[in-house]
Amino acid sequence: MITGLYAAILMLFQLGLTLQVVQRRRETKTSLGTGKDEELERRVRTHGNFVETVPMALILILIAELSGAPYWMLHIVALALVIGRGMHIYAIMKTNFTIRVWSMYLTIFSWFGAAGLCVWTAVTTILG
Repeated sequence: MITGLYAAILMLFQLGLTLQVVQRRRETKTSLGTGKDEELERRVRTHGNFVETVPMALILILIAELSGAPYWMLHIVALALVIGRGMHIYAIMKTNFTIRVWSMYLTIFSWFGAAGLCVWTAVTTILG
């Protein structure tokens, strides 16, 4: 199952982001919010952005996979999501705006690609 593979990889990313937030909260003794700590703010937003962008993409990829989309297309869309999210994590942590922009291009490509595959499989199924 293609979606399962990429979901597992992305969950490892999310686990790492979660642990970074927890570590910084312990260091700063901040249980809620960010306590005006810039590093904690960066980690919280990196984690938040990840959680805001990944689930719907994975849902669409799964729907496309279950609807019979070609595997090679699913891999392209899912790889774009993984690479885009990995680049985004790096870009926010290193404050690299150029990489951040490119990471969002890849992420948005994966959204459009996944949505497009869902529409394509639905239309081809309906039209027979």
